[in-house]
Parts: sequence; structure tokens; C-alpha cells
Amino acid sequence: MRPHSMANRLTTTNAPAMAKDLSDKRILRLLYNYVNSRGLDGYLVGGSVRDALLNREGKDTDVLIPGIDETMANSIATTMDGHVIPLDPQQRVFRIILPSTNSDNYSDPYRLDISDLPDDIEKNLERRDFTIDAMAVKLADTTLEPASWRVIDPTGGRNDLKHGFVRAVNDQVINQDPIRGLRGIRLAAELGFQITHQTVGIITSGSHLIVECSPERIRDEFLRVLAAPNVGDQIAMLSKTGLLDAIIPELSVARGVSQPKEHYWNVYDHSLQAVTMSELVLTKGFRNSNEAGKLIPWKPWFTTYFEQLASDGHTRNTWLRVAALLHDVGKPQTKTIEANGKIRFFGHPTVGLEITNAILRRLRVSNHGIDMIGKMVEEHLRPGQISQKGEMPTNRAIYRYFRQMDNVAIDTLYLNFADFLAARGPALPMDEWTKHCARIAYTIEQGTGEALHSEKPPRLLDGHDVMKAFSLTPGPTLRPLLDLVEEAQAVGTITTRNQAFELLASHLHTAQSSSIGGSHA
Repeated sequence: MRPHSMANRLTTTNAPAMAKDLSDKRILRLLYNYVNSRGLDGYLVGGSVRDALLNREGKDTDVLIPGIDETMANSIATTMDGHVIPLDPQQRVFRIILPSTNSDNYSDPYRLDISDLPDDIEKNLERRDFTIDAMAVKLADTTLEPASWRVIDPTGGRNDLKHGFVRAVNDQVINQDPIRGLRGIRLAAELGFQITHQTVGIITSGSHLIVECSPERIRDEFLRVLAAPNVGDQIAMLSKTGLLDAIIPELSVARGVSQPKEHYWNVYDHSLQAVTMSELVLTKGFRNSNEAGKLIPWKPWFTTYFEQLASDGHTRNTWLRVAALLHDVGKPQTKTIEANGKIRFFGHPTVGLEITNAILRRLRVSNHGIDMIGKMVEEHLRPGQISQKGEMPTNRAIYRYFRQMDNVAIDTLYLNFADFLAARGPALPMDEWTKHCARIAYTIEQGTGEALHSEKPPRLLDGHDVMKAFSLTPGPTLRPLLDLVEEAQAVGTITTRNQAFELLASHLHTAQSSSIGGSHA
């Protein structure tokens, strides 16, 4: 750790000009009044100090109060109309849940974490992970403007904050808690900071230890890394430090796996590039200014669509990046080389589905999230195969695509865009890309038009009708027959019950003839 004089450790700071009051100033004043009336000390610490000096609003506040116990925590909560969750009563760590103080997020709870301070404040700060989160301010000072705060800064966090660096407090931070490697990359991404060269080395040296952390902690930090802007930089840093290999070893076997000549990168590098492209295809600037981006179709409501929370507290945008990372994870196991040298990956989407499910289960992703990403991985090639080459897809094919892909139909189209761009790279053939974009644009226009969103007409037939007319019994063969009628009705091929019966009669006759013919073959 770099030496610092006492004058540097406790000084009146000149906070950046952009600093402003915390949105939780009322909460801090109540806290100060509480501890002051009892002759206690208290400190605002960590990210709360960092965010205040950077003029960032948060929904969390971290405070240290010497001697805090559950009785005191409940007393504090009562003064704020909150309630206490004991996070670690033995270590005296408590969370107080309060109504949000942010009018833009009125429904979100506000978390006030209070911990005991059994020793000196500077020693506490020196045990933290990164210098920009190893600062503290006395609660008495938080009643003032941030520019007047006297920041306790034993590790030089203010200087790193000023210059935009994420720096480890010491070379043991990863050994003490391996999740800190992911957290450092996430902090740099969210703040737009640079990780120092020495800190990159520390993260790299301890990257293999990440498996010692709980899957839930890994999942949460990993998804926050992928959710941050400029995700290509983050995924490259995860790869460089070895964290990506440690978290998803199934990807590491793709390193150096060559692909057909149409692909610019090997399987591993292509997967990383696909993550980068999955962000770009949703980015307005790319679609408005880049020659290839201008061809990507977009509807105004897609912006809010991809901002929707889809699973595990993350948006469709973030999960698209996850799908992009994993979409070709089945390729190494399915690679074959024919006698003429042609490389193939038969069945890689199906194998990829199985591997993806295993990865996401290991990371404790919800079943809903697993189903979403699994379907996208399994069907990532489908948008490019929805019609014959040089032709637009039929209404029937489009209807079938949207019905079967359901809640990830749009997402998978944009995964396909990202895959295409990542496959061709700098050698992107604009004529082929133009046709591809036109085909998907047509799919989007037809599939999201009024016909799809209008109220469905009454069913022409139900299961009882079909069983009675064709002497069938309940079973797995019934659902496909009903789907066939619904599909034909949706695209306008049939409009009456008689036409529906005729369609099924023809279909069953053809199926029976094929079965008889096959038995004599």
C-alpha cells in the first residue's frame, strides 16, 4: 500500500465542482441526530462517499456506527418509518429498508446498511477492496455540502477518483474475497474508469479463486458487468484476466477453434465479438451513423421493449448479451471436417442449448431466464433460415416463427443480426447484409403488424370437435392439429369450420399415406 501522511488522511477536501447533495440527505441528518444525541460517532463509508463526490445518486447508503446492535438498529428504523433485516447479527450488520427518496423511482426500496465499527476507522478502510471505495466521512460532516466534507482517505481514493482509476487497496484483496475481481471490472465499467495495470495483474492472479464464491454472488456481479455500457471492453477484460474462463469454462474450449472461410474469427473470438455487436445493434448512434447499422430495422417501441425487466432483475438488453456470448457454445463439440476440407457444426444449436442450460443452472439463474436464453441459443440461426435464399418469408412462416418463439421472437432476430456482424467482421459483404436486413425487416413488419396484435378471432374448432370428427382420443397428436387450424386461420387460408375440417382431413390422409408407404419401404 502506498504511504500517506496524516495530513492526507484527514483533510478538508475540494470536492469536484459537479458534487451535489446526496438524495438521502434527510436520512443522513436523521442518523446524525440519532448518534449525536447518544454521544456516539458514525461514518458514511464506501460507495456512498464515492457517489456523492461524483454527483451520482444511489439507492443505498453504507454507514458504520460503533456498538450498533439490533435494538439500536430497530430504534433507528422507527425514526425513519423503516424496518430492519438482520444481515449478520453476530457481526452486527443490519439493513434498514426505507421508502425510496427518489421521486423518479418511487416504488423502489431504499437500503440503509449499518455495520459495527469495532476498531479504528482507518484500519477498517484499509481492509476494503478498491481505493475509491475506501473513504469515509463523519456523519456530522454529511450535514454540510460535499465540498466541505473532511474525507478520511488512508489509501488515496480521492486522487484515484479525480483521475478515473480503479486501484486495489493492496495485493491481497482478491485472496480475501475473490468476487472483488468481478466487482473491480464492474466498477470501472459503470463509472467509465480505467483499472490500473497493477490491479489488472492482481485480478488476473486471483481469477481462479472466483469459483470459491457463491453462484448467486457470481451471477449478480457477472450480469452487472454485462449490463454496463461499452460491453465489448468488459468482455475483453473478463477474458484477459481469466475470469471468463473461470466462470464459464465451457467457453474456453472454443479458443482457436477454426470456422468456415465465411467467418472472420475463430469460435471463441467470434463469441466475444457477438457480445459487442449485441450492444451495437440496439444502439441508436450505430443505427443512425454506421453504413451497416443504417440497414438494421427498428420500431420506436423496441427501445422500451429492450429496457423491460425480463428475468432476475435484468433487462432484455442484458439477456441479449448473455445469449450472444453463449450462442455458439455448442460448436467445439460438434465440429467436423469433411474430406474436401469443409468445416461443419451439425447440431450445434441443440448441443449449445444443453450446455447453456447447464451454465445458467450453475449460476442459479431462474427457470424463466434459462428458458429465455436457451430458446434464443437453440434458435439463433432460424431468422436467417426463415425463407428460401433470395425470397421473402411467407406469412405462414412468419406466423409460425412468432408463435413458436413467443416472448423472445424479437430478441432472437437481433441476436441474429449480432451473430451475422460478428461472423463477417471487417469483411462484411454489404450486398449480402442488405438482403439479410431486408428479409428480417419484412419479418418484423409482418410479424408485429396489426394482424398479430389484434384480438384473435374465435376458434373454428376445439379439441372435442376434432376428436369427434376423426374418432381420435386425447393425446399428444391433438395439439399439432389444433395449431394447424389456428395457423391457417391466422394467415387467411381458411375462414369457416367446414374449411377447417377439410384441412384436417387432407392432412390426416397425407400423414396416413406416408405412414403406409413407409411401412412397405
